[in-house]
Amino acid sequence: MRLEDFRTYIEFDDNSHISKTANHIDFFAYRNEDAYVYKDMGVDHFGNFEHKIDVKAISATVSGQAHVWTLANLVDDFIGIEKADDNALTIFLVKGATYYSLYLRECYLGDVHAVFDFGIAVLTWHYLTIKRYGTTLTCKRYSDSARTNLSKTLTLTLNAGQPSHRYIYASQTSNDSWDGPTLDCDVENLDLQEAPYLRVIHKRIAG
Repeated sequence: MRLEDFRTYIEFDDNSHISKTANHIDFFAYRNEDAYVYKDMGVDHFGNFEHKIDVKAISATVSGQAHVWTLANLVDDFIGIEKADDNALTIFLVKGATYYSLYLRECYLGDVHAVFDFGIAVLTWHYLTIKRYGTTLTCKRYSDSARTNLSKTLTLTLNAGQPSHRYIYASQTSNDSWDGPTLDCDVENLDLQEAPYLRVIHKRIAG
């Protein structure tokens, strides 16, 4: 296991709604602002992959939304990427009237489609494994850090034109100028399952 060091990630956060340590992010997402934590991994870095990340919803108002993992080729909030008719893959938490859900979503040339995990527990860690192979994207949610107790599998068939991606986000808002909805969550232990020397080899082969 080689966890990402969030201190090396770029933070855009004018209103101080994000705080981070090496492996943990406290993220208080508003739907009327741009805020995110991201890293530039290089052009076409994320083709096929398997990532691990732990997330927890703490509290929210109705319709609060927070993206906890995103791959994209633009730097912006998620709505900004969508309105630019660009491409992205994302996982986000949403608060409904009386429940929380976890969504797995694709954005392709501005069009979005998603599957969701309805009624997940609040104040509970959820251990995610996200995998892309070709046009298949899955998110497996486990109830334990060893990832032996599978709670749910979400599967999306991606658009055939969905490209590889450059940027990874460990926190990201959806700024649709909706004043009021908020969602407070924790994100930690992002494991891209990449060794530094493998990144170098991958780039040499790709080049």
